[in-house]
Amino acid sequence: MISNEKVALFFTSNVNNKQKINSKIMRDEFVDDFVDSLEIDGLEIYDRIGYGNFGSVFLGCYHDQDVAVKVMLDNENALRHEKSILQKIKGCKNAIRIIDADFPYPIILMEYKESIPESALVSEMNLEKIKIILKSILECLAEVHECGVVHQDVKLSNILVSDDFSEVTLTDWGCAHFLTDNLTPFIGSRLYRSPEMLIGAKNYREKGDIWAVGVIILNLLTNGNLPWNATNDAKQLVEMVKIYGKEKILAYAERLEVKIRPNIMEMFDDSISKSIEESFAENKKELQDELLLDLMNKLLTFDMNERPTARQALQHQFFQV
Repeated sequence: MISNEKVALFFTSNVNNKQKINSKIMRDEFVDDFVDSLEIDGLEIYDRIGYGNFGSVFLGCYHDQDVAVKVMLDNENALRHEKSILQKIKGCKNAIRIIDADFPYPIILMEYKESIPESALVSEMNLEKIKIILKSILECLAEVHECGVVHQDVKLSNILVSDDFSEVTLTDWGCAHFLTDNLTPFIGSRLYRSPEMLIGAKNYREKGDIWAVGVIILNLLTNGNLPWNATNDAKQLVEMVKIYGKEKILAYAERLEVKIRPNIMEMFDDSISKSIEESFAENKKELQDELLLDLMNKLLTFDMNERPTARQALQHQFFQV
């Protein structure tokens, strides 16, 4: 059985004293030992089923109900924060539901949802299925945004879809924040970050989530080959300049009172050299529906102040036909 002293080492907030396990294998073994040592009435924990932000996720059973057990050993603040987020959005449509977190251990129990593997989901995608997914996620975001919460890591791999598409659930709220928090631009999956996040703005509020939904559509249309694929924020911004133009990005940064580093600006092309449409995959022509493309372009509106809210996006004609 794992010792309480060893668990406590993970929970200290003093960085100088914090013991870190850099090897993923060693870390997983440590987490497995911890899980095996847990003795909670009514709870059985089985296999690891994935990784979420800041933790590992296991399949479990709690008082005869299937649950997802998130184990977060090395970040007490993240544990408390995610608990508070999940409690706040409990009851919001299509958001993963917290079951229990009132334990003297660093775990959170959430409802377990079986889901189509992402690769199968992408390969079997058609317009009707896209409509179901987008509508469900926008409904979720509309409610959580109205609760004062932003997800900050909206992407296809964080969406759980049942075999018959009757249930679509947004999960992994580890990056989520309250709108009253100081938001950071350096969060979530980089390829889904909005232009204002890439240039370092912090006042993007819920509009970063809206951009990310647009990227989900683009991701499906391009087979994952986004036109701004790059290895870091700066290079991704350079690729965006090729699509939106240098002057637009510089003017946007000025309006947001953000300074772009001179060494990054030196890499900007002076003229637009490519379009989003050029990145569309040949084998996805059946998805290039006029209304879907119009919705995507509105969600990917460059200026966040002109981007629709989730509620407004749900009124788009794509969902009405």
